[in-house]
Amino acid sequence: MRSGPFEPFTLDHVGSYAADIQHSGEAIADHLKSSFAIICFNSRTYESGGIMAVVKAHAAAEHLLRDYEFGQSEQDRHNGWRYFLEETDLVPGMNPDEATKLRQARLERRESGFLNNPCSR
Repeated sequence: MRSGPFEPFTLDHVGSYAADIQHSGEAIADHLKSSFAIICFNSRTYESGGIMAVVKAHAAAEHLLRDYEFGQSEQDRHNGWRYFLEETDLVPGMNPDEATKLRQARLERRESGFLNNPCSR
């Protein structure tokens, strides 16, 4: 049974700096089929910078996320701007502005549901 988008896995400590991660076949298959949004946010102000890209497959998304981090200016990094991955049902390659608007509308709808029905948590 899955409890999150990146599980199950086991971490085997190999040495002081290395570890092997062994994923189940199901988790690997899910990572190859799933879409991931690369989201920019400010870790100091919690401001969202929106979705930068929607990518198919976890490995491809991680690679692109590292590219964004590598290309980020020192000033932006110093000011708190970071990136993270979020598993999504958005279409890979879709327009980032449209993806951001859709994600924001979904978050607002979910939040208003919690506010209107606080006992459902």
